[in-house]
Amino acid sequence: MADSDGGDGDADRFHAFTGGGRDVFNNPDNVENDDDRYVIRVTARLDDEDAGQYNGGASNDHNDSNVQNRDGDLSQNKVQLQWQDQDGNMTTQNPPSVGFANNDMVEPDVDVTSTTIAGSNLQAGDTATFELTLTNNGTAPAYNLSITDTLPDNAPNLSLTFDSVDAANSTCDDISGFATNSSSPPNVVFSFDELGAGSSCTIRFDTTVQSVTVFGATYTNSATVTSYDSRDNATDDDNRNYSGGSDTSDVTTINITAAKALFGTSESHTSDTEDDSSGNERPVAISEVITFQLTTTTPEGSLDNIVVSDALAADLEFIDGTVTVYTNMREA
Repeated sequence: MADSDGGDGDADRFHAFTGGGRDVFNNPDNVENDDDRYVIRVTARLDDEDAGQYNGGASNDHNDSNVQNRDGDLSQNKVQLQWQDQDGNMTTQNPPSVGFANNDMVEPDVDVTSTTIAGSNLQAGDTATFELTLTNNGTAPAYNLSITDTLPDNAPNLSLTFDSVDAANSTCDDISGFATNSSSPPNVVFSFDELGAGSSCTIRFDTTVQSVTVFGATYTNSATVTSYDSRDNATDDDNRNYSGGSDTSDVTTINITAAKALFGTSESHTSDTEDDSSGNERPVAISEVITFQLTTTTPEGSLDNIVVSDALAADLEFIDGTVTVYTNMREA
């Protein structure tokens, strides 16, 4: 017995009798039964051919250019019979149908979608929540899955730390063997045993914002299916090992805001019925004293060298000693 490519380096030719053919005598009894049959059982492994070139697999195969062993391929294994008649003539027979055993190859195909559940206008102390959806779009289960999430980490601009999996809103953690490893920040690795063909599960987890120094910015969270196997045997080198899809989702940091308004004037005869906007300006008299109020809203945390500037109009003269600061914040 042999495969269709005898030159691929595999030990794939099998003789029912070693050392050449054997003489066989079948006693004629005009009865078809088990005495007329040879039953030969042969065990083979679906080789990880072309794995070094396909889907990130391991390179422990022969990389035969004629064999790929991919999802949907049909493997045909045939038997060939040879015998010698009484005149010494060799006859070869390839049974047309009963001599073939067909196998339809199946493979897993795992992808991930990353979604930001809570991650807008972040500041120090906030919780940012992400959700990863794992989907096996393949035709076979995926085993020994490993998913790496790289948290937004643009220190010192932004720093997040992993807190915990939100079990109430996750389904992957219901799968046997689920584990979380956050020992190498900003990477968090989630792993579990199996994801069936056509199945999906979710991992929702919380992080804490440790610090923000750049405001009004966007940062990216990245998730990647780093590894999974074709069989539930992680130590077997003949497994096909895959890497899967990846996806990203964003978070944003809160912005510093500043507003300026007319607080009051020194003269009672000028009207105070307008809202001071363009087209609805507040009337003031020559030499009237005008008080403006500047309000800034800063994110929580420390800000270095904060400066608030007010650009007065050219026809206004600043009065020394009139600046007053009202705040509940302390100097760092």
